[in-house]
Amino acid sequence: PAPDGNTGITLTEGGRTRILGTYDTKAGNPVIMYFLESTLRQMSQISGGNPYYIRNRIKEALLGEAEIEPVTFTFAGQDLAAQRATIRPFATDLARDRMGAFADLSLSVTVAEAIPGWYGRIEARTPADLPGAFANELTLAGVEPEATAQ
Repeated sequence: PAPDGNTGITLTEGGRTRILGTYDTKAGNPVIMYFLESTLRQMSQISGGNPYYIRNRIKEALLGEAEIEPVTFTFAGQDLAAQRATIRPFATDLARDRMGAFADLSLSVTVAEAIPGWYGRIEARTPADLPGAFANELTLAGVEPEATAQ
């Protein structure tokens, strides 16, 4: 982050790079919020579901228990000891039967102290063998210093 507490986020996807914006980092790493919001918008568009309903189920799941497992994350050519936390926001949802593949959505975050910004990978996916399978993944590929004003 810059001295003012802001940081810029750039997304490189399919050989294209776009600036997502500048965010205040005082509340934490903004990448997770960007990922969750873009994922729930995609889910809403695909399923026709209410984005507020989806957001609230994700929030509730974030406040509950997560499955935690040790994993290895490779960053900058180094294998790092990391942890993956996984939640399933719709596992016990009363509307599961209307959610199609999204009923079995898992959201996973791979984190480690040695990863700049803490988040190495963020994933949202449904089982690949289900009709309407969904996958969205954001993986930290690198970190560049922010430009300083001259």
